[in-house]
Amino acid sequence: MKQLTLLFTALLMAATVRGQVTYSQQLVASADQGDAQARRDLGYCYQTGNGVAVDYQRAFALYTQAQQQGLTNAGNDLAWCQLHGLGTEADTIQAVRAFNEAAQKGDPFATLNLGLCYRHGTGVRQNLKKAEQMISIAADKGNPLAQLYKAYHLLAFDRDGAKASALAKKAADSGLPEAQYAMGCIHYQGVGVGKDPAEAVRWWRLAAQQHYAEALFNLGWCHEHGESVTKDLNQAAQYYLQAAEAGEADAQYRLGCLYYEGALGKPNYPEAVKWFGRSLSNGNLGGAARIGECYYRGQGVPRDYDQAFEWLSRAVEDEVGYVNPQAMRLLSACYRFGRGTDEDLDRANELMQQAAEHGDTIAQGNLNMEGSVFVDKPHSLPWLPVAQMLDDYDEPSRAVKLYQLAAQAGNAEAMTRLGLAYLSGRGIKRTYSMAARWLRLAAIQHHAEAEYHLAQCHINGRGVPRNYQQAIQLLTASATAGYKPAMIALAECLEQGEIVTANEQQAQQWRQRATQAYTVARPDEAHPAPDNTARQQQ
Repeated sequence: MKQLTLLFTALLMAATVRGQVTYSQQLVASADQGDAQARRDLGYCYQTGNGVAVDYQRAFALYTQAQQQGLTNAGNDLAWCQLHGLGTEADTIQAVRAFNEAAQKGDPFATLNLGLCYRHGTGVRQNLKKAEQMISIAADKGNPLAQLYKAYHLLAFDRDGAKASALAKKAADSGLPEAQYAMGCIHYQGVGVGKDPAEAVRWWRLAAQQHYAEALFNLGWCHEHGESVTKDLNQAAQYYLQAAEAGEADAQYRLGCLYYEGALGKPNYPEAVKWFGRSLSNGNLGGAARIGECYYRGQGVPRDYDQAFEWLSRAVEDEVGYVNPQAMRLLSACYRFGRGTDEDLDRANELMQQAAEHGDTIAQGNLNMEGSVFVDKPHSLPWLPVAQMLDDYDEPSRAVKLYQLAAQAGNAEAMTRLGLAYLSGRGIKRTYSMAARWLRLAAIQHHAEAEYHLAQCHINGRGVPRNYQQAIQLLTASATAGYKPAMIALAECLEQGEIVTANEQQAQQWRQRATQAYTVARPDEAHPAPDNTARQQQ
């Protein structure tokens, strides 16, 4: 310890001579002098890699020192490390005790985390009423994320839209990007306030400045359509690109459309195909439709009717959820002319009718129809947390409807929840094929829980053909990502040797890892490590 202190002191002195003392170096000097707040803040630097290499054990040690000196917010950070096994073994029971101790001392961040533990039954028996109380207390104490959760709760149960909007605004005024995005949606939709698209754009710009992908997408959409801003396709493309690079599926799709349609100059089909492919990998079935069109017309890829039929079929397989009218029309042509499939005029006519009903103007022209049920609009309220609240409070039917909205926007967690709803028949008619479809889309995004449940579908032949090899691959991917049920299932498979070659040594290794594993609460709810402070300022 003394050698480490001397090293940091030497570095600090050298930096002082150069006039380049960094924030972390300043903290080192103060921490060495026993400053509790500096120790806590330096621990957070080690936890997040801010100016120093990530070192969870060092972070945990500094949090412990600061907490022993009576620093309340260090108690919250210490509990977070215990909850997630950062620098110490995961101990959910001890974490709850530490959260409770810090919460009793008035820390709003620990109060929120304690509420989330009660909500999910993490380290304590699930108690939704207690969770609501804790989150409400944290919100009243000024915790922005708690204020946003409380606003979502009000929206979920239709208690008071105006009060929900006021709470969301408090969180947004503090600079929380999720809340700024939500405020934009609230003004765009008129939830508890008058509809004001211009005010929506203002809030989305604030969230976009913090690189919030959904806000970037909405700004791109507004510039593409001239909604409360000047129509500017180049500006739209810039916003879409930023969101697309952050993995936002709809932005990837819209960017591909701009390249395909030549909206930025001449059509750039190879670039369009690239972005359509990325959007599809993130769950946007529109990407499959446009890739199918590229194969159908030979744009950006060689013309291949077999490939076109395969991609277009993928895009229209779900007439309950996502519907792509353009894919329906092109698939209709495949059936009409026998391109990539057998000629089938009845199926062709059926698809053309559906395409027209869902707003494809060419199909409408073919059938002399007008009108559309397809609405092109920006992303609306972040439905996933609202849906999860409804699910937790045993209102599955309402939750499923919101899971569908979030899933269709490309959210892997929502896709997983929707797939599980179809699998269990909770809130919606049990349909194994739909369950497998949504779990597959989430698994494409490497969602560990989805990979595990899709593997079970392959083992039991539910919604997909039995495929033991595919099941083992999915279980291995899920287990490697740290999902405890997958570790146990994989160990059982290796022990039994029925669907994979028995390997007792590997089975024991996975069982050992499972005993040490801890499956954390939903990432969209409890904010994934290492963001234990919920945007707490340093």
